[in-house]
Amino acid sequence: MCGRGLPFDEALAIADSALRHGYSNKRLVALAATARGPGCAQLRRVAKHADARSANPFESCLRAACLDVLGLRVQPQRVIALVDRDVRPDLVDPELRLVIEADSFEFHGHRAALAADTIRYNALVSEGWTVLRFSYEQVMGHGDQVRDVVTSVVQQISRLNKSERPPRVATAVDRAQASKSTTVSATHAGLVWPSISTVYFNVSCLPAGKSVTSPMVTCARTREPTSTGLGNRTLLTP
Repeated sequence: MCGRGLPFDEALAIADSALRHGYSNKRLVALAATARGPGCAQLRRVAKHADARSANPFESCLRAACLDVLGLRVQPQRVIALVDRDVRPDLVDPELRLVIEADSFEFHGHRAALAADTIRYNALVSEGWTVLRFSYEQVMGHGDQVRDVVTSVVQQISRLNKSERPPRVATAVDRAQASKSTTVSATHAGLVWPSISTVYFNVSCLPAGKSVTSPMVTCARTREPTSTGLGNRTLLTP
């Protein structure tokens, strides 16, 4: 099989084309599984990721670069239902709401195509999608740069998604641990206490390494609880 000695992106483009023209995906996977000798690991990787939905070799090579980006899971030619239209970008990660386009001059280099592209991309962005566009020259000649850009954007989206997660609501167990036996007034770190304006809690309910701050005192757990249930803690006043 030619995928043994070719670069991964070229081998993936050939496999995508074979599937697009009717070759059996099951047979491709089976042949790769029985392969032995040099290049067999790449053959299995190509068979695993080959996809008949990929529109052309340009898109296949762009997807090959994306496969090396941690946290990114793109799907080729996935339809996105927007408010007033359906669009089908080249590559889509639905979880990250990231669209990656392979923009060739042949299909995007005239006035009508430019107008259609701006409408489509603006609609995606207005509904919360991030859109990246790469030219043929970038993908085929500067794959490392493409990979670096995609990696940077994925990391930024991941950090933003993480920072926007709502705080965990205090459970009944959390409230049961709260008591007036330890006069440290604060809001439990990382929790929201519904209908409670001031909370007095036992130091033992703090996870190791966490701290809670009030205008009067700061309490920090320094290690796991001991047999007394309190563990070591440090009280610091402002």
